[in-house]
Amino acid sequence: MEMIYQYAINTKKIVNINEVKEFLNIVSAERKVKINRFYFQKDKVHSLFAEIILKYALWEQYGLNSTYIEFGQSKYGKPYLVNQKGLYFNLSHSGNWVLCGLGDTPIGLDVEEIKDKKMNLFNRIFTKEEHDFIFMQPLDQRIKTFYKIWTLKESYVKYIGKGLSIPFDSFLFQFNEDGIQFYLKGERDCSLVFTTGQLDGRHVISLCVKSQWNDRINSQVKILTLEELQKWRNL
Repeated sequence: MEMIYQYAINTKKIVNINEVKEFLNIVSAERKVKINRFYFQKDKVHSLFAEIILKYALWEQYGLNSTYIEFGQSKYGKPYLVNQKGLYFNLSHSGNWVLCGLGDTPIGLDVEEIKDKKMNLFNRIFTKEEHDFIFMQPLDQRIKTFYKIWTLKESYVKYIGKGLSIPFDSFLFQFNEDGIQFYLKGERDCSLVFTTGQLDGRHVISLCVKSQWNDRINSQVKILTLEELQKWRNL
């Protein structure tokens, strides 16, 4: 049975792109240009390892050699694999983590670092129902609930792949004993399934796929180490 796989790497200890410059040899020319455009070292490192862990995952799960992996972009800027029909991926990074989702169906995923200052985004990205739900939570759970909904929204938008053309308040999430319920234009939409959790105490992740893939999601995120990736690179 085909599965949805998730991979991640913690880049906290990598301060400068020069510490891992050997990996630049196996990323695409487009990725190198993107890396060079970033000013902050943290952003450069995140961008580098987004493609690195994707290529590792493609090698481990599908036996694809990184040398022959080619990327394209949709008109909305969503990347995809050229000449690999039926394989899909999505990438995200925030805080100390870089995250990759991979499988045989379109995927949307997001990771966000928990920061109190982001709470000022309430009025721009949440519906009234979501806003009220967050403030119904105990005080110590509100910020995590905020990020849970935010990453769910990001995962849906990234699944659709149309960028900022989709207003965040045009759809909403509700929660009950049956799990996560998704509403689009006021109507319950059961065509998609969502999962959410945490990589650690400071980073929330969410995933969106077609509902028929619900039992094919490998909820266990594989945490890669720099040492593992270095051994793989030298194979």
